[in-house]
Amino acid sequence: KLAEVGDNEHTVEVQAEDVGGLRSEIARTTFMASTSDPVSALTSPGIAEQVHGVVELVGTSKDPNGIAEVRLSFDNGLSYYLASGTEAWRYRLDTRLMADGTHAVLVQARDSTGAVGLYTTTINIDNRAPELVLDTPRDGQVFTERLRLDGRSLDNIAVTSLAVSITPVAASQGPGRGSLEVPLNSSGILLQELDLQGLPAGWYNLRLEAADRAGNRSYV
Repeated sequence: KLAEVGDNEHTVEVQAEDVGGLRSEIARTTFMASTSDPVSALTSPGIAEQVHGVVELVGTSKDPNGIAEVRLSFDNGLSYYLASGTEAWRYRLDTRLMADGTHAVLVQARDSTGAVGLYTTTINIDNRAPELVLDTPRDGQVFTERLRLDGRSLDNIAVTSLAVSITPVAASQGPGRGSLEVPLNSSGILLQELDLQGLPAGWYNLRLEAADRAGNRSYV
């Protein structure tokens, strides 16, 4: 039984002896034993993490016979790409070539005997920045005391942060003039009033910025 000899390379020696006590030459041969398939794991990115752009996949593969190579597939095994490294491996993936959403990742590790172990996990890709629509205020609109924000924020996964900043236009405001930064509710619909009474009169730039879980940002 292979369990009695274990993994790795082994030598078999055979010698025959006749009834007269005459022995043959020793015949030798070697064989490789693999009692288990390689075991792999993707350590980064995490299964709940959202990734975008060029991301480095990092993982490990283990086997008593050692790892000969590791390949990854992103199309359910139709094609495989060689990773850099064996027991500890890396692969740079350009997620911009793939559609947004959850994708299966197949990790195929091969040990020195040719035994193959397959590990399946997923990665979440989000390369699309949030969409921002700001209906109010209009460009150049005049406000006194309070400013009403009216609009909406959309994302194919989720908007994680939304904030507005109001800063004086450098050409028309002197140094030391006030500005305003306010975090907003990122639930989708934007309906909020801002108190302007602490700001000097003049022209201001208003910037609305949103970010999603993958770190994509957009602004108006």
